[in-house]
Amino acid sequence: MSLAFVKMHGAGNDFVLIDSLSENLAEFDAPLAQRLADRRFGVGADQILWVERGRDLPFAYRIFNADGSTAGQCGNGARCIAAYLHRHYGLPKRFSIESPAGLVHARILDAGAVEVSLGEPSLQASQVPMALAVESDGLVRFAALGKQWQGTALSLGNPHLVIEVDDVSSAPLTELGACVQQSPSFPDGANLGLVEVQSANLLRLRVFERGVGETLACGSGACAAAIAMCLQGRSQSPVELSVPGGLLKVRWGGVGDSVYLAGPAEFVYAGVMDS
Repeated sequence: MSLAFVKMHGAGNDFVLIDSLSENLAEFDAPLAQRLADRRFGVGADQILWVERGRDLPFAYRIFNADGSTAGQCGNGARCIAAYLHRHYGLPKRFSIESPAGLVHARILDAGAVEVSLGEPSLQASQVPMALAVESDGLVRFAALGKQWQGTALSLGNPHLVIEVDDVSSAPLTELGACVQQSPSFPDGANLGLVEVQSANLLRLRVFERGVGETLACGSGACAAAIAMCLQGRSQSPVELSVPGGLLKVRWGGVGDSVYLAGPAEFVYAGVMDS
């Protein structure tokens, strides 16, 4: 079977988008996601985005990580899907899409940028989920790699742990990310973000995504980092986040408000793969 796809990226966080409506496809599975995501024998991607008919809205999507596992949310993926729907189906500059984590509201901006709302962050331990207690300063603490770490844990439909470091370039992201994925403290794993505060409105960020590894950008991870630093009084909205693949922007009004992510959503090419 031949499978048509669109390759896209948001600040280097790359995706293979499959439009099940255009292709009249009924289902998608983990082995196919792994084949498509493989950078040597497939197309190559951090995640596979599966666009389908929504329950209440015309469009919805699901997310498959490179290892075939599913994700509850993907901020850069949501922005790429919005750009695709706007171009391919002629949707207006403001519309909503159903995601595994709930409604995503999209806004098409100028110069190829897209903004999406990812909803209100969940800060309770049971919602992340995690087995660690949130201490009085809002931080969680755990041991890994022979030392104690402290950070902010939250969920945006997928779990995140954000740790502030002095130098994000030299921080042991891969090693610590692997520890987090294997830790019983995070039963579903967690995306690990290491963040360096450069100013109140500028952060440097690297993210280790569960099911993928380090990526050039992570949209929900950027939101999590901005939220964490705002909660700790280290930053203030709006926040720009310098990631290895470019620049993302986050705005958040505080506890009880939705978080908004903006940045580039770029088309790379369209193709067909024998599946």
